Amino acid sequence: MHENEQADECKPVECGDADGSSEFKYCRKCTKRIALADEDCWRCVFCTQRFHERCKYMICDACSIEIAIRRQMMWCAPPLIQQDDSPKISIEDFEIIRVLGRGSFGKVVLAKHSDYEEPLAIKILRKEKFVNTKDLMFLEVERNVLRKVSLSSNPFLISMKFWFQDAENVFLVMEYLSGGDLLHHVMNNSFCKEQIKQYASEVLLAIEFLHKEGIIFRDLKLENIMLSGDGHIKLVDFGLCKENIGPFGTTFTYCGTLDTLAPEVIAGEGYTKDSDWWSYGVVLYELYEKDPPFHGSTNGEICSSIMNASHCYDRIDDGMVRALIDRLLEKNPAKRIGHGEADANDIKAHEYFHGVDWESVVNKRAKPLFIPGDLESNFDTELSKESTILRGSTAGKKNR
Repeated sequence: MHENEQADECKPVECGDADGSSEFKYCRKCTKRIALADEDCWRCVFCTQRFHERCKYMICDACSIEIAIRRQMMWCAPPLIQQDDSPKISIEDFEIIRVLGRGSFGKVVLAKHSDYEEPLAIKILRKEKFVNTKDLMFLEVERNVLRKVSLSSNPFLISMKFWFQDAENVFLVMEYLSGGDLLHHVMNNSFCKEQIKQYASEVLLAIEFLHKEGIIFRDLKLENIMLSGDGHIKLVDFGLCKENIGPFGTTFTYCGTLDTLAPEVIAGEGYTKDSDWWSYGVVLYELYEKDPPFHGSTNGEICSSIMNASHCYDRIDDGMVRALIDRLLEKNPAKRIGHGEADANDIKAHEYFHGVDWESVVNKRAKPLFIPGDLESNFDTELSKESTILRGSTAGKKNR
């Protein structure tokens, strides 16, 4: 689309002001945060998705392009995904209720099926988005990790019921986490120190499990930490995981979310599972400060800040909290807490977690202070207004 045509398709809104939304929003073109309250962003009048002003001229108005035309634009047909012994089922067997989330490869919807008493979450991945081998690799990794964690006894990782596909989509059917993600709640609630420590403890055990299984998470952030209706957390979205890697195993793929990337990932010289502990430090910082530890008006400035700047504190006055975050946000991974074979045990021994009964944590004996329940307001209200009708499907006709 030409520049002048695209400008007509989008209109500017003030992030965090004009539409009453929270400060944390993401550009649907570059996927980077739109985090500053005084920064203009653009919102599509068709799909209401937001974009940086600097990205608006790169936007193709996919909302009005038919799927067949998009395939021709790609010069390829959607790739075939190897089917396993999942039940013979189709999306028409579900009653799709509303949209819960959206990502670069598709969206997540809330649905019901007559064979299941509880509602389900379906991650719908559009095959037309998987245009190369690397994309398919991420899909395979996500399914592999989902299978593994679903068979585990770890209570802090989302479980997959089964998966299926049709000509246009791959469907991952998972448990429904009715509490929404932590980013949403951090922007709308103030958590006490005890509640944040519960989240910190549960996330720590989830990452510890993945590392013991030889898996680096690589995309730990508030959006990928969701709450069950009872207030306990579960990690979601395993598409960027790296499998079969030990305590000192090195990988080089540049992936993740910029605000939470470790310096060694940005440097491009190889990184280990220690990068997850840096991201864990960013998550802890944001839980307390409600703001990322490193800032910049461009991607380059954010990278420079992560590599060279020191983080500071505005809200945190607890010395033990600061001490742990400081050791997690150590730019040298060899000096970072959790480095090497010690891994999570090193972090558990920190004074911040003094007195935590880890057996009680894993068995969820302590009742959380915040119970989100099952409310539509636990999710982005803009997403809930999106159409649930899928191309080539009658499932949306069952919509409430």
